[in-house]
Amino acid sequence: MSQQETQAAEAFVEAIENQLDQMVAQADDDTLFISGYLRGHLMLSAGYLEMEDKFSIDNVIDKTNESLATAIEAGELNENDQQLVNTMWQNLKQSAQS
Repeated sequence: MSQQETQAAEAFVEAIENQLDQMVAQADDDTLFISGYLRGHLMLSAGYLEMEDKFSIDNVIDKTNESLATAIEAGELNENDQQLVNTMWQNLKQSAQS
């Protein structure tokens, strides 16, 4: 990956982390759970991609999507939590890319 792609990915992940941090300050139990859950998947995905020298925004999104899909297929989340996770992830991605 180029230095520019890596820096863009770092900024993308940081923007999402900042949004998650802001949510925690005024969050209910569901939001705390969902934000922590998403942070875990995001950070794990980003970490693997950095080690593989594939750290780009598109790869972070794809790897996190795969991670979440695998977890959902494994039954980690009930239907309501799945919807909350997917909605928050979509919002975070859009916000971090704008």
